Amino acid sequence: MADELLINKIKKGDKNALYELYKSYKEPFLMYCLKNHSFSNTPEGLHDVETIYHDIIVKFRRNCMNGKLNELEKASLKTYLFSIGNNLIKNYFRDNKLASQNMPIESNSFIISEEPQYGYDDTTLKVINLLRSGKLGEPCTKLLTYFFYEGLSIPEIQDLLNFPTANAVSQRKIRCLSKLRAMI
Repeated sequence: MADELLINKIKKGDKNALYELYKSYKEPFLMYCLKNHSFSNTPEGLHDVETIYHDIIVKFRRNCMNGKLNELEKASLKTYLFSIGNNLIKNYFRDNKLASQNMPIESNSFIISEEPQYGYDDTTLKVINLLRSGKLGEPCTKLLTYFFYEGLSIPEIQDLLNFPTANAVSQRKIRCLSKLRAMI
């Protein structure tokens, strides 16, 4: 019941409630990340975890304000926040893995070398190159990147890209995927 009360206060714009939420779960989340994920207990590692935690709170508040979170049905607030965190952590490690592979990039074009030594098959490299080159066009590039790389849902993409309906996002995604397949 306390979780639902806190959510309702946050929906009404109560900054004290948001700060209370922030303080309540920050330390447990930091400990969880240090124990269960590959973050180092260094200033840099702690900074990365804190950045992820800030993003969790921002995403949680956005979900509250947009009506995407009306009540917690089967999970506690802590579980809900940590599940958002797990998704952000997956994105963090995926992004850092790509960055740490020292993939050659042509200057100012963000095109990845098509050498197979980086563990990507030819099709994956072509998709990455097409997305980074902009040949699909901005709407398709953004939509597919948000959906496949950032793991956003159709309604979240609808809000970000100002589509009139979720169905319009789905239809555009289908057309973009068809365009992408034709280019590969």
